Amino acid sequence: MITTRQAMLSMWTKPRATIAQLCEASSPRAMMTLVMLGGVVSVLDKAVTKSAGDKVSLSIILAAALAVGPISGLVGFYIGPWVLAKTGKWIGGNGDRLRLRVAWAWSNAIPLTIGLMYIPEILFFGIDLFTSSPPTSPTAQSVMLGLGIFEFLLGCWAFVVTLKAFGEAQGFSAWKALLNMVIAFMVAVLPILLVVAGIAIFTIRG
Repeated sequence: MITTRQAMLSMWTKPRATIAQLCEASSPRAMMTLVMLGGVVSVLDKAVTKSAGDKVSLSIILAAALAVGPISGLVGFYIGPWVLAKTGKWIGGNGDRLRLRVAWAWSNAIPLTIGLMYIPEILFFGIDLFTSSPPTSPTAQSVMLGLGIFEFLLGCWAFVVTLKAFGEAQGFSAWKALLNMVIAFMVAVLPILLVVAGIAIFTIRG
């Protein structure tokens, strides 16, 4: 039986083999921890990309990440695998939602590791990390740029690992797992688009 520590390390280089072992026996506690902490990192990522620091303070950003992140992580953990399992069967997938929950949870392993960099970054950059304006110090600007490039490259690999994890859970190639993700996204978004379109039509006619 693979341990949580072993899985955290092997997900970087052997995601398929790791997911195969975890599907046989994965700690529910570890999975919950991964998706909840992954949710926190996701909120912080969005705060950076949307320059949330232009509008709110650092304390509010951190409080929102700690309050909303775990909840959004758990919501995704229960809804995402269910949708992927349904759409996956349309293109020949054989994974159920339980296997996909394992893949979903453990695909957070690399993003969560990358997310640990937020601790020193927040201590060093402060609110500047979440604003659209670059730091005033040239040194800080160079450090932020270097870290941004490094994290982008790691993020690309994290996405590849996610595709391999979902592919293993459903008996897919990584490319077919990507197709399934696109289909699942369209299925999830379609009802929202229909509602928005309906409201728009009703408003125009009104």
